[in-house]
Amino acid sequence: MEGASSTSRRATSAGSITQQLPSRRPFSSQPSESYLFTGRDADLHDLESIHALGSNGLLQLASVDPEIGAFEAALFSDASKETDRTLLPLQAIQDLDRNIASFLARLGPYLMEAPTGKVLEWLVRRFRINEFNVESLLSLFLPYHESPHFAKMVTILHLKPNTMWDFLIPFQKAAQSVPRIALVKEMLKNTEVTRFITGLLPSALTGGSSHRTLLAFNAATLHDYLAHKKEIDDGTVAHILPALLEPLHKRSDAPKDAVLGSYILLAALSHKCRFSADALKTIVSAMINSAKRVSAKQFINAVVSVVEAQDELQALPKKNITTLLRISNLNEELKVAVGWIGIEKLLNPLLGSLTQSLEEGGAVDFLETILTASSPKDTLVRLTGHLLTLAVKPDGEVVVARRLLQHVHQRYPAILHEAVDKVSTTDEALKGSLEQLVLSLFMNQSYSEDTNKDHADMVIAATSADAKVRLIATGRLVGTLRDKTLSSTEEESVRSALIARTQDTDADVLEVLYAAPTVVVPVLLADSAKYISELATLLSNSKPKRPVLKAHLTFLMTHFCPKAQTVMKDVFAKILFPLMLYSKPRQHSVELVWDLIEKSVPKTGPGSYELLSGCAEIWIASKADNNILSSNDFSHHVDDLVTKLRDTNGHVRLLACIIARALLRRLTGSHQVNTAQKIVQALDLDQLAESRDSAGNVSADELRQHIDDAKLGRTVAAKPNSKNTLYWAQVSIMTIAAEVPPPEGVVVNWLSQRSEPDISDDRDFRYVSLMRTIYRTATSSSVAIMMNTFSVLFATIQDDALAFFVGIWLTSVDHAQEKLALGHCVALLKAFKASETAVDFQTVLPSLLVALQSSELKTQRIRAALSSPYGGRHTAQIRESLLYLSQDDLTKYLTALVAHREHFIHDPGYVVVFHQDYLSASKTDKRKVADHKHNVMCYLASHINAAPSRVQFQLLKTVGNVVDEGKAASLKSSVTTMLSKSTTVLQELYGQRFDEYVCLLASIFNVTVANDLNNDTEGLWATYCNLLTHLFKSSHHSAKNILTQQLEQGLFMPLLLERQLDLCTSLLGLSTQDQDVHLTVTKLLTNILREPTLVVELLKTLQPDPVDAPPASKRPRMTSETSEDTLPQLTVLAEVLAAATLPGSLDIIIALVQTLNNVIQSSTTSDFVDVAFIEQSLMTAVANVADKVTEVPNLSPGAIRLEVVVDLIRTADNPQTFQQALLLMATLARLSPESVLHNIMPVFTFMGSNVFHRDDTYSFTVVQKTIDNIVPVMVKSLKHSHTSRMELLLGSREFLRVFSDAANHIPRHRRTNFFVHLVNVLGPEDYLMPVCLLLIEKTANRVVRQNAEEAKSTFALPISVLHHYDGALQNSVLSEMILESQRLARRVTDPENLEPTFMDDHLHEEHSTSVTTAFKRRAQAVLSFVGFAVKASSGSSGAGSDSSLVSLLVIMATFKSGQGADARVDDINKVARSSLDRTLRVMSALDYIESTVGMLHSSEQMVQIGALDLLAERLPQVSDHVRQTATNNLVKIIQRIKELLAAHPGSAVAISGFRSLKTIGSGMCAGEESALSDIVPLLLSAIRGRKMAPYAVPALSPLASRLGPRLMPFFREIVGQCVALLQEGLEDLSNDTTSVLHGLLTSLSPFWAASEISQVVLLYINQRKKDDSLAGFVKALTKRAPEKILIPTLPQIWSSLLKSSPSSPQDSYDMFFDIVKRSLRTSNKSVVQENLRSIFNMFLEAFDVVKLQGPLDSKAAIVSAFTELIVNLNEATFRPLFRRLYDWAFVGGSGIERRITFCHVFSALLDYFKALMTPYMSFVLQEFIAYWKSTDEEDWTLWTCILGTVTKSMLHDDGAFWQDDKVKQVYSPLVAQVPVCALEDDESKVLLQDALSALVDNASDDIILKSLNLDILMHTRSEEVQTRLFALHCSKAIWHAHGGKLLGFVAETATFIAECSEDENDMVCREALNLKTAVENVAGSINGL
Repeated sequence: MEGASSTSRRATSAGSITQQLPSRRPFSSQPSESYLFTGRDADLHDLESIHALGSNGLLQLASVDPEIGAFEAALFSDASKETDRTLLPLQAIQDLDRNIASFLARLGPYLMEAPTGKVLEWLVRRFRINEFNVESLLSLFLPYHESPHFAKMVTILHLKPNTMWDFLIPFQKAAQSVPRIALVKEMLKNTEVTRFITGLLPSALTGGSSHRTLLAFNAATLHDYLAHKKEIDDGTVAHILPALLEPLHKRSDAPKDAVLGSYILLAALSHKCRFSADALKTIVSAMINSAKRVSAKQFINAVVSVVEAQDELQALPKKNITTLLRISNLNEELKVAVGWIGIEKLLNPLLGSLTQSLEEGGAVDFLETILTASSPKDTLVRLTGHLLTLAVKPDGEVVVARRLLQHVHQRYPAILHEAVDKVSTTDEALKGSLEQLVLSLFMNQSYSEDTNKDHADMVIAATSADAKVRLIATGRLVGTLRDKTLSSTEEESVRSALIARTQDTDADVLEVLYAAPTVVVPVLLADSAKYISELATLLSNSKPKRPVLKAHLTFLMTHFCPKAQTVMKDVFAKILFPLMLYSKPRQHSVELVWDLIEKSVPKTGPGSYELLSGCAEIWIASKADNNILSSNDFSHHVDDLVTKLRDTNGHVRLLACIIARALLRRLTGSHQVNTAQKIVQALDLDQLAESRDSAGNVSADELRQHIDDAKLGRTVAAKPNSKNTLYWAQVSIMTIAAEVPPPEGVVVNWLSQRSEPDISDDRDFRYVSLMRTIYRTATSSSVAIMMNTFSVLFATIQDDALAFFVGIWLTSVDHAQEKLALGHCVALLKAFKASETAVDFQTVLPSLLVALQSSELKTQRIRAALSSPYGGRHTAQIRESLLYLSQDDLTKYLTALVAHREHFIHDPGYVVVFHQDYLSASKTDKRKVADHKHNVMCYLASHINAAPSRVQFQLLKTVGNVVDEGKAASLKSSVTTMLSKSTTVLQELYGQRFDEYVCLLASIFNVTVANDLNNDTEGLWATYCNLLTHLFKSSHHSAKNILTQQLEQGLFMPLLLERQLDLCTSLLGLSTQDQDVHLTVTKLLTNILREPTLVVELLKTLQPDPVDAPPASKRPRMTSETSEDTLPQLTVLAEVLAAATLPGSLDIIIALVQTLNNVIQSSTTSDFVDVAFIEQSLMTAVANVADKVTEVPNLSPGAIRLEVVVDLIRTADNPQTFQQALLLMATLARLSPESVLHNIMPVFTFMGSNVFHRDDTYSFTVVQKTIDNIVPVMVKSLKHSHTSRMELLLGSREFLRVFSDAANHIPRHRRTNFFVHLVNVLGPEDYLMPVCLLLIEKTANRVVRQNAEEAKSTFALPISVLHHYDGALQNSVLSEMILESQRLARRVTDPENLEPTFMDDHLHEEHSTSVTTAFKRRAQAVLSFVGFAVKASSGSSGAGSDSSLVSLLVIMATFKSGQGADARVDDINKVARSSLDRTLRVMSALDYIESTVGMLHSSEQMVQIGALDLLAERLPQVSDHVRQTATNNLVKIIQRIKELLAAHPGSAVAISGFRSLKTIGSGMCAGEESALSDIVPLLLSAIRGRKMAPYAVPALSPLASRLGPRLMPFFREIVGQCVALLQEGLEDLSNDTTSVLHGLLTSLSPFWAASEISQVVLLYINQRKKDDSLAGFVKALTKRAPEKILIPTLPQIWSSLLKSSPSSPQDSYDMFFDIVKRSLRTSNKSVVQENLRSIFNMFLEAFDVVKLQGPLDSKAAIVSAFTELIVNLNEATFRPLFRRLYDWAFVGGSGIERRITFCHVFSALLDYFKALMTPYMSFVLQEFIAYWKSTDEEDWTLWTCILGTVTKSMLHDDGAFWQDDKVKQVYSPLVAQVPVCALEDDESKVLLQDALSALVDNASDDIILKSLNLDILMHTRSEEVQTRLFALHCSKAIWHAHGGKLLGFVAETATFIAECSEDENDMVCREALNLKTAVENVAGSINGL
C-alpha cells in the first residue's frame, strides 16, 4: 500500500502541476483522440496528467475489485508512460494486447462508473486501444450499446469499410448509441457479428469476468435474434447451441442469471428449429445438471418449454435421473406444471429409468407426485404399464410398485384398466396375473398368484366402483358357487353378492352374471320378491341402456319366470307394464318387450299370465280390459289399475288411462260406480287444474275430437311424455264417468258428508261423491270442458240439482266451489220465485245462515232467498227431531235478519254478533220476548242436533256466544251424540274443525248451568261428568282447557259440597290413568281447592285405614289384603296439596299428619310403589300450611303428633323422604318446640348416619335448615341448664360429638361450610372452640406421628373452620385451646390432678394407649394445631392478643415435666416451640418485633436463639415504612443483644446475635445509630479474639458504611483489624473484611490517612495473589482516597516496599506502579505538581530497580505510570524533568541499563505525544550517533532500543525536526549499521529497514538521497554474503517504498544490480533480481542500462 500511496501522491502532484501549466496549442492540426474529453480539450492534458488520472481511477477500482490492481504494473506503471506500442516487438505487442483484453474484460461491471472512464482515457491516449484493440473494446461496450458511453467510445473507434464492424460507421458519425434492433438486424445479415456476440458470454465466463449487464445483453439480444430469424439452419445451430450450453456446463462458476438466460434462449431456439435426438438429450442433460443453481420452478418451466416443441425422447441416462431427483422442491413444482402442454415429453422419457430405479432416493416420491397430480393421460398409462410389469414379476420391486399402483387404482381406475389391457394384449400370459393384481389392489392386499385365495375378497371386490373389478369378481364368484366348495356361511355371502350385482349398470358384468342361469336362478329364487322389486326400481328410476335392458329382460323372461310362476303378477305389474305402451320415443325398447312376451310367455299353462293373454299378437294394450272383466280377481285387478293411475311413471299412467276408459264403458251398475269412483279419485286432479290453459280456446267440436278414441290413440303414440296427452286421456275418463247413472233402487242423499258407519249400503254416498268430484273437476277446467261435463252431468242427475248444489256448498272446502254452487243455487231459487208455486224454505234457512258466515261468498245472492215466500211444502226430508218456528216467530226472526242484511254483506262474522245480541237473555226482557228468544234458540238447537257436520259446526259457532240458561239442556243431544261416536268418525266428519267443534260444545257448560247441574235437570250432571271424563281422556286440549277454565272461573264454587267432592274424586281418578291428564288435573285442583272442609273430607275419604302395629326399624315389603284403590288418588291429592295455596289451618295440619301416619302404617303391608312420594308430598303440604300459621297457638305437646315425623325419619329408606322429614321437623319446631326437644337426639343421630355422606346441594341445604331450626332450641336448653363456661362445654360435649363423629361422612368439599354453619347457629363465641377441639381430638393419635405437611393437611378442616372468623376471635379461641393443652399437660405431670378438662372423655376407646399417653397426644395435637392455625393479625386488636398467644406458647414451651417417665412432657415442649416458631413467622411485622423483644427477655436460651435467628431471617422482608415505625422496639432488641453478647460472648446466643446485628445494620433506620454504635466495641472485641470473628466481621460490614462519623473512635482499630485478618489469609473472611474496608472508604473517605493507605496498599502488594475483592478495593481507594494524602503517600509506600523487600519480584513493582498510574490519572494536576519532586525521584529510583529489557514496550507498568505523570505536566515543567532524565541516563558514566530504560520511556512518550516529542530528540541525537559510531559498546538490546526510538521519532515527525541537516547527520552512521545488522535476527533487520525507509521519507535533498542509495549499494560489494544480501534487502525496501524519490538514480542502481546478478551466491543473485523488479516497477525496464 505504500507503493500505492506513492503513486497516488505522484498522480496528485502531477495533476497539480498540470493544472499550473499554461494552455497551449498542439503542433498537430488534428485534436487528440480522447474518451473523456472532446475536441481540443483533450490537448490541454499531457500524458503525465492522463497517467495520473488513470492511475487514480485504477486505485479506486482496485479498492472495489483487488484483481484489477494486478494490471497496474503492465498498464499503469511509470514505465508505461514511455511505452510506444508501435515500436514494440511482436511478442510484446501480443502480451500487451492480451493484458488489455483481460483488463477490459475486468472493467465490465464498472463501465458506468467514473473511475472506469479515467482508466479508459489512459488506455486510449497511451496504448491507442481504440485503434488497435477494437474488438476488445466492443466486447466491453456492446452490452452497454444503448448507453451514452457507447456513443462516446464509438466516435473514436477506428472502423474501416467492408469489415465486420462497418455497420457502426453511421452511428459513429452521428455520435449515437446503437439500438438493439439495429444490432439484431446486423446479426441477421452478418454471421461473423452473430458469432462474435454469441461468444461474448462464454468468453467472459471462461475468464471469470461476467456481469449482470452482459447477461442481460446476451439474453435479450439473442432472444430478439431468434425471434426475428425466420429459419435457423444447422450452421447457425452449430455455433449458437454450444454458446447457450456453455453456462450450463459451468457447474459452479456460472451465475444463476447466466443459467436462466440459457434456459430462455434454449426454449426460444427449440421453437425455431428441430433438434436431433442426441442434441435434445444433451440439452436436457445439461439443463438437469445445472438445475441446482436455479429454483425448481424455473427449471421445470424451461425444460418443458424446450421439450414441448421437439419430438419425444425415448429415454434419459440414469445419471440424469439421479441428478434430477436431487433438485429441491421438484415435486412441489411438478404438481403445478403437470397441466402444461408438453409436460408429457419431459415425463415420459423418465418413466422407464425411474421405475427401474425405485430404490433411488426420491424416485418413489417423484412418481407419487406424477400420480397424485393431474398428469397427462398418456404419461399415466405408460407409468401404469411399467408398474404393472414390475409388480407381477417375482424379482421386481413389488411392494413399491403396488403402493404406486394403489394411487393409480384410487385416482385413475380407467387408466389402470387401459394399461392392463395394453399389457395383456402384449403378453397374454400375464392376463391372469394382472387380473389378480387388480383385485389385490382393490382389496389393498399383497399380490399373490393364487386366484382362489379368499372368496370374501371377491365379495368385497364385487362392490367396487370399478366396472372391471366387478366383472372379474363376479365371474369368480359365479365360478366358486358353481364348484360348490364353500361352507354355508360363505355361500350365503356369495349369494348376497350376486344378488347385488343384478343392480349393476354395466352390461358386461350382467352378461357374466346371467351367463350361468343354473347357478344364478336358484340364488334369485330364494328372495324373488326382493329381486323383482329392486329390478323394477332399477329400470324405472334410471334409463338403462338397451344392452342392459335386454340382458335383464332376457334372463327374466327366459330363465327366471318359468321357474317362478308365483311372481309373474309382480313381473307384469312392476317390470313389463311400464314398458308395454308403444310410442315412437321408445319404439325399440317396447318392441323388445313385446317380442320377449311373445316368445317367452305362453298363452296358457305354466308361465302364462291372464292379463297378457292375446295381447302379444296385436300389441293392443286395451285388450287387457276383456281380460280384467273375465278374471276371477276383478277387484284386485281394478285396484292394481287404480294404483297405476297414480304411478309416477308417465307411461304407466297413460297406459292405465287407456285401459280404464275401455273398462268403464264395459261395466254397469254398482261395479261401474265403484270403479268410476276409484278411477276418478285416482286421477291427478291438480294436474287437470293446472292444464286448463292447454284447452282454453278449444271448442266443443275440437274437444270431442281430442277425446275420440282414434285421435287419442295417435296422440299417445306420438307424444307419450306430453302433459296434454295425459290431460286429454283423463278428460275422456271424466266424460265417461259423468255419464254413469245412479245404481238402481238407491235413493241419493245429496247433503250427506260421509258414509254412515252403521249403514251397510253406502252406494248413494259413493255416487254423490263421484258426482261432486266430477263437478269440482269440471269447474276447474276450461269453459269447453266444463260445459261439456256439465251437460253430461245435469243430464244424469236431472231434478236433484238444487239438493246437489246445497250439498256442494255445505261440504266443499274450496271457497271457489262454494261460490259457484251457491250461484247455481241462487239461480235455481230465483227460478222458484218466478213460479206460482209456494215453497217453504224454513229447513234451508240454517244452511243459508251458514253461507252468510262465509267471507268468500257474496251474500247479495242470498237476499232473494231471505225475502222469498214460504208455504207448507218442504224441499228436504223432515226429520222427527227438528223443531219449527211458529209463523209469528219465523216472521219476526226473518225480519230481524233482513233488517241487518247490510251488516251481513260487509261483515260475515256479524252473524255471530247478531245472534248474541238477539238471543242472549236479559233480566229486563218481557216474558213474550224471552219466549221468542227461547223458541228461536230451541229451533236453532234442534237443527244443530240434526244437521250435517259442517252446518252443525257453523250453527253451533253462531250461537256460541249466546248466554241462555237452557242452552246446555237444548244441546245435550249434540253432546251425547258426540260422546257416542268414535274419535275417528268425528275426525272424518269435522276434519280440521273437530277440535273447535268440541270446544264449542264444552263452552256451553259455564257458570249459568250451575243450578241445572245441582238439580241434575234431564240428567245434565251425568252428561257433564261424561263429557269431562271424555275430554280429559282425549287429546282435545283446547276443550279440556275450556272446561278447566269454567271450573276455575266460577262454576266450581256454586256447586254443592257433594258435587264438589264427587267432581274432585272423579278428577283424581282420571289423573291416575294418563300423565297428560295428571298434569291438567293437578293444575286444576291446585287452583280450586281452597276450603279446609273440602280438603279434610278428601283426606278422610282417600286416606288408608290405620293399622294397629308397632313401628318397625325397617319396613319389610309384603303383600296385604288391604285395599290400595285409594292410594293412587291419594298420591295425586298429596301432590296437589303440596302445590296448592292452602290457608294456615291447624285442622288441615292435623288431618295431613294423621293421613301421613296412616300412610306410614299402611306402607308396611302395601306394595304401592309411590308411598314415598305420598309421604314427601304430604310433608310438603304440612310445611306449607305451617308456614301460613302466623300466630303460634298454645297447643298441647301431643296436638301435632311429631312422633310420626320421628318415626318416618327412623324408618325412611328414601333419602329424599328422610331429608324432607328433617325439614318438616325443623318447620314444626316453631309450632311445638317442647315436642321437638323430646326427639332432638334421635333426629340428629339419624341425620348423621343418613344425610351427612350425601354430596348434593339439596342434602346440604336440608342439613342447614334442620340445624337452623332445631339446634337453637337445644342451645337454649343447654344454656338454661348450665351457667358456667366449663359446665356448658361439658354439658354440650355429647351433643356436639354427634356432629364431629359424622365429620368423615360429610363430603370433603362440604365439611367446612357445614361446621361453619353449625358454629354460627350454636354461637361462635361459645362453641367455636369446643367444635374445633372435638375435630382435633379425632386426629390426635395420627397427627403426633406425622410430619409438618401431613399434619397441616390433617388439620385442614378445623383450620378452615377457625379461619372463617375474625382474627380477634381466632386468637381468643387459640388461647383457650392452649389453656386446654395446659390442663391436659397438668393431668400428665400430676396424675392425681382431677381438674376437669374438655378432652378427658372417650379415653377408653384408645385401647392401645394409657390415659397419660392419650393426654399427651391430645395436648400435642392442640399445640400443633395452634401453630398451623395462627394467622397474621389484622386491625388494632391483633397486637395484644398475639402477645398473649406467644406468651402462652412460651409457657408451654417451658412447661416442666413431672416425676417419672410417663410424666415427661418433652414432646409437648417440642411441639410448643415449633408452634411458637410458626406463630412468630406469621405475625405482622410490628407485632412480631414487639414479641421478639419479649422473647429476648426470656430466661430460655433456645427461645432467645430462635428469636434472633428468626429476626435475622425475617427483618429484611419488612418494608421501610414499617421498619421506621418499629425503631423503638429495634433499639430495645439491639440493647438486649448487647446485653446477651456481654453476658455470653462465645455462645450460640452470640452467634445468633451477630447475625441479627448484620440484618439490623443492613436496613438501619434513623434512631438506631446510637444503639448500634454502642455495640461496635463488642464487635471489635469479638474480632480480636478471632474465635467469633467469622460472625462479627459480617455484622460489622453494614455498620461500616452506615454509621459514618460515629465510627471515628474505632476507625484505626477497625482498619488495623481488617488488615490483620487479611494478612492472616482467612479466605472465608476475605470478602466480608474487604466489605468493611469499602464501607469505611465510602463513609469516611476524608479520614483515611497515610498509615491506613500504606497498610492496605502494602498488604495488596505483598499478598501477590489473586484477590478480586481486595483488588477492587484498592482501585476504589485510588479514586476515593484524599489525593492530597494519597499522592505524597506513594513515595513513602515505595520506600517501605524497598525496605521491606529490597529484592521484591517484578510483579510487586508492577502492582505498585499500577496503583501509581491509577492514582495519578484521577488526581488534580496541582496536587501532582506539588509533589512532583518526590514522585520524580521515586521514578528515578524505581528505574534503577526495575529492569526494562527486550524490545521497546510502552505498556510496561512503570512506563505507563511515568507517562501518566507527564500527562499532568505542562511543557515548562516537563523540559527540566526531561533534561534531568537525560542526565540520569547519559551523564556521569551511566550504565547501559539506564540508557535502555531511557529509550523505553522516550519511546512511550513518542507513542503518546507523537510529533510533540520529536524536538526532544535534539537532547539525545548526538548520543545515539556516537553510539553507532563507537565500537566499544556492543549491547544489542541498547542498539535495538536506540534504533527503534529514532525510527519512531522519524515516523511521528511532521517536518519540524527531521530536516535535511538532521538527516545528513544520521544517514551515514545509520547505513553503517547494515553490516552490523546483517548477522542478526530478522526482527533487527526489519527494524533497520524501517529506519532507512523512514530516513528516505524525511530526506528531500537529492544529494543526500543519492549518497544514501550509493552507501547502501556499496555494501553489496562486501566480502560477507550476509552483508551483500542484507544490503540488497534494504535497497529493495527503499525502492519499493520511495522509488519515486530515487528515480534519478536508476542508472547507478542498475550497475550494482548487474554486478550482484553475477554474484557467486545464488541467494544474492535472486535478491538482485528482486531489486531489479522493484526498480523496474518504478522506472520501467533497465535492461538497456
